[in-house]
Amino acid sequence: MITISKRDPALFREKRYQTNYSSFGKYTTKEDESGITLYYEPTPKREYILEDEIASSWLNSSVFYTANDENDYLLGFAEGAMEGWGERFRIANIVVFNENNRGKGIGSKLMEVMETEALLHKAKSILLEVENTNTKAISFYKSKGYSIIGYDKLAYSENSETMPIYMGKIIF
Repeated sequence: MITISKRDPALFREKRYQTNYSSFGKYTTKEDESGITLYYEPTPKREYILEDEIASSWLNSSVFYTANDENDYLLGFAEGAMEGWGERFRIANIVVFNENNRGKGIGSKLMEVMETEALLHKAKSILLEVENTNTKAISFYKSKGYSIIGYDKLAYSENSETMPIYMGKIIF
């Protein structure tokens, strides 16, 4: 049994996590005379590692939820906050740590509480960011009604293969 609980993000500040995901493709860009096109490119299977803060220090007034099993083992978390402008709620993180636990509804439950928080905060839209190589997550977000709304080719300058894809959903 999975329990989703609202928690104080301060309890998780300065703690880090590491997880991995595999992918058989990526979203990339192509430039031509008509502009820039974002498209999906199949690739051989590749493993990626994500490492980050559990509770984002850059978010102000964030809401934070954990997903725990019956032994109170932390399976994942979600964090979000209203942006200071635009009446948008930003989901900063939805993470299910172990790849074996993905596809079992944990991410859906975390997404549900984030969308509920967005409505409670009277947001008109929700924004999130995902790596272009995390195609399973992109498919998950699309299944929840999110659309790709942009990307930033320069954000991860240390690794030109990956870039953030921005996805959004109007909720009002």
